[in-house]
Order: sequence, then C-alpha cells, then structure tokens
Amino acid sequence: MSERRALFACGHHYESAIQVGDHHIARRLARRGWRVAFIGNPISPLHFVRGRDATLRERWSNHVAGGRWHEGGRLWSYVPAALLTPRELPVLRSRFVHERWHRLTWPPLGRRVANEGFDAVDLLYVRESRQAFWLDVLPHRRSVFRVADKDSGFSASTPAWRALEARVAARVDLVAYTSETLAAHVASLAPKRSLLLQNGVDVAHFASRSNRLPDEYRSIPAPRIVYAGSLEAWFDAPLVREVASRLPDASFVVIGPGDAVRRRLEGLPNVHAIGARPFAELPGYLEHAAVGIIPFDVEGHAELVSHVNPLKLYEYLACGLPVVATPWPALASLASPARLARGAPEFVREVRSALASPGDAEERRAFARRHDWDARVDDLLEALGPWPVPDGSAAA
Repeated sequence: MSERRALFACGHHYESAIQVGDHHIARRLARRGWRVAFIGNPISPLHFVRGRDATLRERWSNHVAGGRWHEGGRLWSYVPAALLTPRELPVLRSRFVHERWHRLTWPPLGRRVANEGFDAVDLLYVRESRQAFWLDVLPHRRSVFRVADKDSGFSASTPAWRALEARVAARVDLVAYTSETLAAHVASLAPKRSLLLQNGVDVAHFASRSNRLPDEYRSIPAPRIVYAGSLEAWFDAPLVREVASRLPDASFVVIGPGDAVRRRLEGLPNVHAIGARPFAELPGYLEHAAVGIIPFDVEGHAELVSHVNPLKLYEYLACGLPVVATPWPALASLASPARLARGAPEFVREVRSALASPGDAEERRAFARRHDWDARVDDLLEALGPWPVPDGSAAA
C-alpha cells in the first residue's frame, strides 16, 4: 500500500450530530495523511416501517449517495443497507442475523468498500461488535476493539451481541477502553492486550472565543444552562424539570436528538429543547452559555452510566464553562473541575453557585488541553506499533 489505510466499523454514522470518540480518532488519522473508511451501522426496510426521523433521513441520504468523502477526500463515510439487521426483536436478535447481516446488503458491502480503495487496510478499528465480520473478510495488519461503554447496559443488548463482543475482544491485537471502571469487564473478555484510552476533546474546535450568538439564543434570555448530547433513556428528564422549576430566572437549553425525551421536557417556560445541532456549530451554543450540565440517571441506568467517560465534560471545559453533573464512578475518578450533585436540591445549589461564582475558566481550559485527541491518537498508534512501511520493513 502506498499510504496507510484504516477501516472504522462503528455504531454512529459519520455525519451524525452526535460525534463520539470514533469520529474524532478517524478524523485525526485522516489529517495525518491516512485514508479512512468509516462504516456506520446498517439500515433496513424495517427502519422505514417504524418511522422516518431526521437521523434515518441522514443515513438514507448517505446510502443512496454511495457514501461521501470528507477531510479533503481522505475520509469516506458509508451507511450500508441490508434486508435484515440486528435488533432486539424476534428473529432479528438471533445469532444468524447478528453474524451474517452483511451478506444481505445491497450493493454488497465488501465490494462497495473495495471499490473505494479499501480492499485491504493497515488498521481495522472496531467499535461496533455487530460488525465483527470485518475480522474475517478484510485483510488487515493491525486491529483494535474500542470499548467505550458497558454495552450490555443498552436496552438493545442481546445475547448474540454480547457473544460477538467477547469474540472480537479475544481476536483483535488490542482492546482499548475509555474508563478505569471498565478494566474488570475488559479483563473478563480475555484480550491479548488492553489499553486505557480515555475520551478526549478537539481543543481547537471548542476553545475559540469568537463564535457568534446562535440565532435561537436571541429569544432565550441569559443566564443559559446548557446540555448538549444524546437524549436517551439515561438522560434524567425529571431531574432537569425539577431543577428548572426551582430556577425560573435561568434558561435551560437542551441540545440533541431524541423526540421522546424532548416531549418529557415540555410545559416549562424556561426549558428550551431545540433538537440536534451540527457539531460545527456546537461551540457557539456553549460559549454563550453560563453553565454546562450532565444530568444522567445514574440509579436507573447504573450498568451503563457508571462507566461513562463523558465527552461533553471535556467539551464544556474546553469552552471554559463551569460544569454541574450527577456523580458516577468513572466521572469521579477523573478528578475534574466539575461540581458533582446528587439529587435535585444539590443540583440546584451547585448551579446557583456556578452562576454566582463560576471560578477560574482558564483552569478548566487547561484541564481540557491535557485531554486533546491528538495525544489519545498518539497513544493508540504507539500501542499498536511498530507499523510496517510500504517497502515491508518496520517503522515505529
């Protein structure tokens, strides 16, 4: 190969409003001269039967376009389509569908990837264990499985999914995991090698202090308390409602996809659930806010939340925002500047304190700078090295 190539097998599609660590690592490699394929989870006819939301429209658009190139033509994103795809439903939860859905894709996924120049790669990066088949069908020099969550805590988890996770972990060269609290789980998967590789932040993207005021903010009075991220079951909507009702002079801005949660926030005049916003625009929403919050339902979703190394923590801090969060083990272990609050009364008290005495913004930015994604990618490549060079010799 004349240049290094990587294929990322991930859950989120590349153009998603929710940008996770996989997106950042892929972008960093592309900016270092790699050619990268980023394959999201597949869509199927059943997705359209269950309704067409904005995320499904984005994924379908990518598929019918044949994928799209990003980063100056160095990163290709693609959403496959298959007759059947793994889900937590009868038949679709079966081992057969989990292991063989890629054989039911149109156009055939392997051929589509090869046509874009990814018939063999230097690095196979697996985040989504339901794409384990790449280990068998794609020639690769190095492989890594990134464990960013305790996946068994997701409602969509199935025995077949968990079996694939164990299989992938045992086969790859390296298992990278994002929080110290995941170490025991990773060890139980019997990997060849493992590496603590925490989440990070695109410091340059979030550290700018010259973003214009978002249009929505013109009708949302300060002080603004912001949440930006997924609105899934672990987002504690009742907590946000109670805190907002006790702080009527503050505006609560909730950014992210998730219609069901947004409906649970309706009815309070100072809560503004504005939906998803492009990652490129997110710094403006944070810069013009006063406090960033992470209100996760730890008790209701302990298996999942306890191990989360939250991207939004680093992103809030890179903007200089004071942060108030519910406490969980992985977050507490970071010893970050975040203010931890258990229950609505404590959360209200900490938000009030952050508004009245926000503290040292430069200290918060300095914490974020220590967690830039470039350093994370350096650690990953070093752990996977030495890397073969095109003439077949080895290079670190």
